[in-house]
Amino acid sequence: TVAVSGGNGNPTPTGSVTLTGGGYTSAATPLSNGSASISIPAGSLSTGSDTPTASYTPDSASSGTYNSATGTASETVVVNPATLTVTANNVNINVGAAIPAFTASYTGFVGGDSPAVLSGSPSLTTTATSSSPAGVYPITASQGTLAAANYTFSFANGTLSVVAAPTIVITTSAALSEVSGGYQAIITVTNTGTGSASNVSLNTA
Repeated sequence: TVAVSGGNGNPTPTGSVTLTGGGYTSAATPLSNGSASISIPAGSLSTGSDTPTASYTPDSASSGTYNSATGTASETVVVNPATLTVTANNVNINVGAAIPAFTASYTGFVGGDSPAVLSGSPSLTTTATSSSPAGVYPITASQGTLAAANYTFSFANGTLSVVAAPTIVITTSAALSEVSGGYQAIITVTNTGTGSASNVSLNTA
């Protein structure tokens, strides 16, 4: 709230005020009974401390009595950084596969921000190697070189699941029956493995 006073029994000033601080300047806001309330949108101020400056511009009714003026607001605005949560994304690989490059997801952006405000990257590591047996291993997230002017960070780990590669087990059976002029063989091919089998063909009979 910005108040403008003429003092010493002078008439109440009319006109408008603007508020400037932290790289943000408000639109001109008309005075009502000598004061105006100005809202600064979320995300318009950077983190840290700032003392906004109010500027008064008289309208035609006050221009003969008052000149334009500026003054420092009595309140100091302290903008604390928001907390951004960095979560390591879960990954599945087969036994014997190379450890992939890990990725992370971000939650907690404010003021229309996106990952574009970030610099560097988080550290995402695991205790697993390409020779690790099947099992579940942590993907540990930490700050690494990640930085942002208006955020602090919290970290959530993910999991790396090393799973046994699927198997294919092919068996065949045949049923022979007599038909007109000869015999008919019906051959059944069955896959009892854990993976799918495609392009199966009969080579000899």
